[in-house]
Amino acid sequence: MTQAAKPDQRKRDIQRIHILKSQLGLDDETYRGVLWAQATVHSSTELDGHGRRLVINHLEALVAKTGRTFPKRPHNVSAKNRGELKKIEALLTDAGKPWAYAEAMARHMYRKQRIAFCAPHELAGILAALEKAALKRLKSELSDELTRQGQDWPYAFAIAKLLFGFDTTRRELERYAETLSNVLRWLRGDLAPVFCERPINRERPQCCLGCAQRAGLA
Repeated sequence: MTQAAKPDQRKRDIQRIHILKSQLGLDDETYRGVLWAQATVHSSTELDGHGRRLVINHLEALVAKTGRTFPKRPHNVSAKNRGELKKIEALLTDAGKPWAYAEAMARHMYRKQRIAFCAPHELAGILAALEKAALKRLKSELSDELTRQGQDWPYAFAIAKLLFGFDTTRRELERYAETLSNVLRWLRGDLAPVFCERPINRERPQCCLGCAQRAGLA
């Protein structure tokens, strides 16, 4: 590849990322969350070639899961008093489900035709149901990944403690979707912790300060 071709490829990749963002209907907060989870950057302009490919693959997989995009996105999703809607959107994105799924929950749970018509306590109920489903899915996927790698839940807990600062009991880990997601992504090689200046050895996760020994991973 010539030097002149490299900027063109970078431009095409970034354009593709923004097209996928629009297709999925991601707001800026959710989009930045994807960038950070996949490549630990805050902007697409900070992505290198490998990072751009990770983000594109992730967003394309979400499009494939949903069949297209997130239709029926509530008009007030960005309203200051609608933080629950942003959390709902993030959970839908992670699960690869469209907004129509949340709309159906609103009809089933509260007889509201649109999620935009839900009161704060009703949004909280929908959010709780999505979080419960996310926990169930994440625990199942993490359990499968641990088995595939010949590991067990104590190992997952040690990873959560060492790399992501999880400081409560092993049993409590199964109640925290964000930490479960981080551990799962790290095991799959999709997420790298950024607390240490030196690279982490994926086969034996330890850093220059001996954190692995303190976490019982060595």
